[in-house]
Amino acid sequence: MLERPQKWMGVFLVMGGVLIVLGLIATLILCGGGATSFIGTGDSTTIQLAWIGPVIVLIGSAMILGSIFYGAWLSKRIYSGPSTRIENVYVIAKFAVNDQGETVPFYNDYPEELLQWYVRLELPNRRKEEFRCAREVFNQIGEGLRGDAVCQGLWLNSFQPRHEV
Repeated sequence: MLERPQKWMGVFLVMGGVLIVLGLIATLILCGGGATSFIGTGDSTTIQLAWIGPVIVLIGSAMILGSIFYGAWLSKRIYSGPSTRIENVYVIAKFAVNDQGETVPFYNDYPEELLQWYVRLELPNRRKEEFRCAREVFNQIGEGLRGDAVCQGLWLNSFQPRHEV
């Protein structure tokens, strides 16, 4: 769910940075060349195009700021929304991540307040998603189980295993 927005946010950040650099170069060339041309020949054609550089810088800045604000908005909304029940999900993996984003293999030996709990589920449409959850939900889930999940955005509220024969 997040791979596409993160990919595009990265593309817009890089493109914005490139546009800012190109805009600054264009501003220097057009203003410097235009001023030199105007002083030497009295021709003001080049200096009249000097507005292009700052406009490119503004577009690049808008792309960077837009990506930053969209990322902040997305991170705020990622765990919100209506509760949804998803039936027949498969638990691929469960893992804990510390405050530095590293996977913690022995999470029982680590201070609990510094950990975030994640479960990777395969949904009925074969798509795989990672859901964050509370420690209590994390403890009741086993890898390889099938069951029903109640989610709110990418937050896993509960998981009920299916006891099929």
